[in-house]
Amino acid sequence: MMEGQFDEPYSSSYSANNNSGGAAPVDPLPPSGSASNNGSNGDGIVRGPAFDIQNLNNPTGLLSFVNVIVLFLASCIMGGWRGEVFGPLWMLTFNDGSTFFLVSTLIPFFLLIALILLMVFGFKEYFRPSLFALVIFVNCAFWGFLLLISSGLVMGKSNYLPCDHWYCSHLLAAGAFGFLGVVLFIVEGVFNFLIWRRER
Repeated sequence: MMEGQFDEPYSSSYSANNNSGGAAPVDPLPPSGSASNNGSNGDGIVRGPAFDIQNLNNPTGLLSFVNVIVLFLASCIMGGWRGEVFGPLWMLTFNDGSTFFLVSTLIPFFLLIALILLMVFGFKEYFRPSLFALVIFVNCAFWGFLLLISSGLVMGKSNYLPCDHWYCSHLLAAGAFGFLGVVLFIVEGVFNFLIWRRER
């Protein structure tokens, strides 16, 4: 008697579930780890650009990174030279040339940092490859030309006065790093020009 009392409710509920259409209950939540088609990571939240240093693993990224270091060293050497050759000496002889050199190194230095950040955080994918390459080519051509002129001025003024007071070696080093930056601009510009021709 006790066995029937326990078996009957169980069997009736089991048959009711089987006769309710045969449809299995649907889990409203997606399985963990599955990604949706809207760019989310399985939690319903759309992910934006993420930091990935591997985005610099290409000629443009590597050349930009090296050129940032070169331009930084060139501007630091020139700034140090202006601090050593102080007073009216450099103001009357090489003020405009040294300022021009600092402008042609510091401005592209910050522009290249902005370019590196765009690439590292994946914002490059929001631009057409041809447009992105064209902008980089124009930037390299413009600043490479100005840096070539300013580096030539620096080299030309390296022996203007006796080196005991003029610190010729500092000007030579700044000019050498400037010309190295020009070479990097040329290589990066040519590479992106070829990309632009292929993608346009």
